[in-house]
Amino acid sequence: MTSWRAIRVAVMGLAVMAAVCVLSGVPAWTADDLPKGDAILDKFVEVTGGKAAYDKVTSSIEKAKVEIVGQGMTLTSTSYNVAGKNYTKIESDAVGTIEQGINADFVWEKTTMSGPEIKEGAEAAFMRRSAALDGIANWRKYQTKAETVGLETIDSKPAYKVTVTAKDGAIETRYYDKESGLLVKEEMTLELKIGKIPIVGTMTDYKKEGDLLVPHKLTQVMAGTQQMAITIESVEYNKEIPAETFKTPADVQALYDKKQKEKTDADKPKDKPAA
Repeated sequence: MTSWRAIRVAVMGLAVMAAVCVLSGVPAWTADDLPKGDAILDKFVEVTGGKAAYDKVTSSIEKAKVEIVGQGMTLTSTSYNVAGKNYTKIESDAVGTIEQGINADFVWEKTTMSGPEIKEGAEAAFMRRSAALDGIANWRKYQTKAETVGLETIDSKPAYKVTVTAKDGAIETRYYDKESGLLVKEEMTLELKIGKIPIVGTMTDYKKEGDLLVPHKLTQVMAGTQQMAITIESVEYNKEIPAETFKTPADVQALYDKKQKEKTDADKPKDKPAA
């Protein structure tokens, strides 16, 4: 999607813990009575600016403040996005720096605490989907289906509950406000190398940035124990971003090259022992 999604992905590196409690609310109608999932996602595109407005976006730069609730810790985040590329940087005196990048070949992360890492599998696929510049307007490019499964209450207001299935099989549950059509909540389970981590996120305070409505207040709870509050402070669209912004750090590139060589060597046919 746009870079507010990329920022949410980056802050997941701050709190990887254990299980999440899901939302409350009682379905009022059966799925047969409700609008189709694809119609709900298409409405979200329209109410946040329309496909034509999204298609005009060639780049985005988004700055945010991230607070780890209950720990007195505040971080700053900047995310740069162009088609097929993303670079996000989070900084804090307490935890140092978290950098994430996406390019045509691979997805990576580098932190002060644990160094460089090449993301693979479901985690890499999720990061690519979340950072895709056209991920909202062209959601069918990344998702195979959207199914409405109920109507639930979010913050005392009815919201359509929609399960969205990505092309790699990953499933997100999204809640769209019945009246406004805006996305107000998401639930998902991320497959990380340490295991499956449930996550709940909320989106509020939608404001116009250029021709698009963007949520400026986000919360994210990982494994039910660590809550982060994200405030979007500025969004710039279609501003030129220097190519070097997306340059992969040397140690990350070296790690990727090493892994590629190991895979190539492993695939080579083994020499038969001499008779």
